[in-house]
Amino acid sequence: MSSNWSTVAAHDIARAHEIVTEAHPGVLDPTDRVFQQWFTQGYQEAMELARHADSEGKALAALRFYTAGYRDGHLGVWQEGQASALPLWAGWTVQRRDGKYRVVARATDWPIEVPEIGDELVACDGRSVEDLLASKVAPFVDRRVNLEASLSRLSLHLTNEWSQEMLWEPLRLKHCEFRSAAKDVLRFELSWQASAEGFRSLTRVTPRQGIKQLQPGIYWIHASNFMLDGEDLLSFEMLLNAVRDLGDAEAVVLDARGNNGGNSMVGNRLLAALLKDAMPTSSTAKAYWRVSSVARVALEAHKAAVSQVEGPDSRTYKFMDALLSNMNAAAARHQTLVQQVSVPDDEPPEGGRPFSGKLVLVTDSYCASACLDFADSVLSIPGTVQAGSVTSADTRYMDISQVSLPSGVNMWLPLKVWKNRKRRDNEPHVPKFTFEGDLNDTVAVQAWVIDRVLPSITKISTK
Repeated sequence: MSSNWSTVAAHDIARAHEIVTEAHPGVLDPTDRVFQQWFTQGYQEAMELARHADSEGKALAALRFYTAGYRDGHLGVWQEGQASALPLWAGWTVQRRDGKYRVVARATDWPIEVPEIGDELVACDGRSVEDLLASKVAPFVDRRVNLEASLSRLSLHLTNEWSQEMLWEPLRLKHCEFRSAAKDVLRFELSWQASAEGFRSLTRVTPRQGIKQLQPGIYWIHASNFMLDGEDLLSFEMLLNAVRDLGDAEAVVLDARGNNGGNSMVGNRLLAALLKDAMPTSSTAKAYWRVSSVARVALEAHKAAVSQVEGPDSRTYKFMDALLSNMNAAAARHQTLVQQVSVPDDEPPEGGRPFSGKLVLVTDSYCASACLDFADSVLSIPGTVQAGSVTSADTRYMDISQVSLPSGVNMWLPLKVWKNRKRRDNEPHVPKFTFEGDLNDTVAVQAWVIDRVLPSITKISTK
């Protein structure tokens, strides 16, 4: 059985490397030293690790070791299907909160005593949390240990074990030390049990997209969804109509909590409805797509999906159609990259009075991809402030495609590269005002913004 799983891992890694070679734009950029080093070194190390895979979990871990080394949230693998068994849980879970590892969930009933919500995890089995995550977890999950969002994801593995994201070796920690709210040092033994309660307790509640007036002149806009289907499109158009009437508002809060990305055009339209002719000028960054069969298949599929949801007259469809046409022409000329060009907007420019009051962007640590593009635009407006939590981060490589590997595991990888982008690779947006409570508590967040944030800031400048 050992040689079988070793072969499975080797075939998957080899195919993943072939796909990266064929379709990833980073292969063509010798200035991206991080990518280039891992492209060669990582493949060799992953194949060596695959030789020792003697289980399905280790085969998947070896593959994840390869993809995680690129340090890119747009490149990874996942396994479809239901887990064959319940996950293992130690009765409590920590997440990264304001530079600490805090208990955010605890079992309602457990065989032994467990720490309290809010207790700070300090060490386990004689090793610091940072050491455990960096050496035992990050190489197989996410190596971006500089990001709060990544550290929260990694810390799940300290007390949760599930088949879709196995490490090379199970941690199964035995005892951990905590610091309580009263600064007491506490020690707890761990009892691992089959239980789904740990994952259920981490379910995020994404606010429904929409607008609400909190107080006279103060409006709260939930910008939580940039991946719109047919029903979402109708409600989004209604949202835009409401936003267009905010020219005289005293303050607007753009709440991006729960937004993990999607279509950047959605965010652009929302901001344009608010600012109208005072929209910030486009950046000097230019996007280029790697010309490949992988990209062409992905664009064809996306174009067909957009046709069904938005129709062939939509700007998104016209954009996809023009991009695919340009890529096909570039392929015929044996070019390796094709520049992304803008599609003229047939709609009349936004009219009316542009908003010029106080503007706040609320973010959580899951804001990535198109959500980060939205944050780039919003925060480029002088006077805008960010509040909430530090965002996630991405690299210059964007717009993913999904492909299948020999074992049936799915892989996603980016097809496009931004050149001259102001925000650097894996650079998050850091808030001026940090919320130290539960960011899922909308009522608490809104009260905090009204009482603490808005009185401390001035109006934006749109000149």
